[in-house]
Amino acid sequence: MQKWCRFLLIQICETEGIEILKGVVNKEHVHIEYPPSKSFSEILKRMKGRTFRILLQEFSNLRKRY
Repeated sequence: MQKWCRFLLIQICETEGIEILKGVVNKEHVHIEYPPSKSFSEILKRMKGRTFRILLQEFSNLRKRY
């Protein structure tokens, strides 16, 4: 699941024009560089929302926990 989550975050960042400088998914910590025209809270909301929705579809056992 960590590899899938990492893949999703990379994919989202590429479509949003965001460069990931450093990231470790298992520690829930990522450093990103983003265009100043975009709001950090909006970027974070998109990343969390998209990954969570897709992970719930792929791993149905997560519904019980979250």
